[in-house]
Amino acid sequence: MSIFQPKTKRGAEDAEDLKLPQRVSAKDEAAFEHLHSKYYPKLTRYLSRVLWRPMYQGLLH
Repeated sequence: MSIFQPKTKRGAEDAEDLKLPQRVSAKDEAAFEHLHSKYYPKLTRYLSRVLWRPMYQGLLH
C-alpha cells in the first residue's frame, strides 16, 4: 500500500473530490451536480460572511 492512497472512506471521498474540477472542465454534468450540491451551501455561507461583513459593521456603528 502506498502512503499516498487514502486509508479511510473520508480519504477516498477527498481523493474523488480532487478529480471533480477536471471532470467538470470535461463537461461531466454529474460531476458538476456533485460539486455544486456538496460545496454550494458552504461557499455561500462563507461568502455571505466575508462579503457582507463591512456593510453590516457600517450599519451597526
